[in-house]
Amino acid sequence: MDPYVKVLTTIDEEKKTVIRFLQELIKIRSITGKEKDIQEVISAKLKNIGLDVDMWELDLDMLRKHPAYNPSPEINFDDRPNVVGLY
Repeated sequence: MDPYVKVLTTIDEEKKTVIRFLQELIKIRSITGKEKDIQEVISAKLKNIGLDVDMWELDLDMLRKHPAYNPSPEINFDDRPNVVGLY
């Protein structure tokens, strides 16, 4: 089955579960600079559905070395993890 169709079908089949999870996410205060709490909830959910999860904070020193790095304005990435779930 096409992955796109599979995702949409699963969402339809699990509509109540999806809505409950979205309600849980909405309750978490997540604003720029304070994303860690919501990312931890998302990470746990991804693990719970069987995905391999990688969660990391960006390394500003590494970013500075990238040719497309824009130093203005410089952003603090502490406690602002990125989360990826892999199937």
